[in-house]
Amino acid sequence: MCKTQKINLRSDVHAIKIAETRGTDCATQTEKRKSENKLQRDRNRIRVFNERRLFLAELPFSRIKDSQFNEELTKNKLDDAKQKINVLREDINHQTAKAKFFENRHFVVLAELQTRDKEIQQLEEQIGHLSSTLRDREEELKENDSRGHFRKATVNSAHAHRRFESTSNWKCDVSSSRMGRGGTSTRFHSNTFLRNTGTCSSG
Repeated sequence: MCKTQKINLRSDVHAIKIAETRGTDCATQTEKRKSENKLQRDRNRIRVFNERRLFLAELPFSRIKDSQFNEELTKNKLDDAKQKINVLREDINHQTAKAKFFENRHFVVLAELQTRDKEIQQLEEQIGHLSSTLRDREEELKENDSRGHFRKATVNSAHAHRRFESTSNWKCDVSSSRMGRGGTSTRFHSNTFLRNTGTCSSG
């Protein structure tokens, strides 16, 4: 380890120590301030209490002194109880505010969850609609393919039928020409006419 690294480590440790001492100093100062305020309140209370005791001691009758002294004690106790009640009320108000905050947050979260559920339902409905449309489209394509095959089959059958008719007509023409070689020209014209019309006459 070089010197610069040692110096940096020392400076970091020193800074950490300074931060720790500052934090502890702040904590100790606040505690010291609180303790001083408490001592001052106790001193003021004792001073007032002693002044009242001296005032009561100057009264002529001891019964009055005792009763007033007891009255002062009860008043002090009542004051302490009132202060404690105020502290407890503040704590209760703080706790109720926290409870209301968390309750409102709970309702907000529930509302968000309900909206998310609605969005999920809408998406599921859209998915179902799209899947149904896809199924319908696939069925249409299948029907179109089957119709195309049927049309091809009908066209092929029509072509085959026409070929068969043409071959049969050609055979009829050939046979008629063979039979009527020594005949007149009208026979030839009638055969050609029948061939062109698609019918064949025998002999």
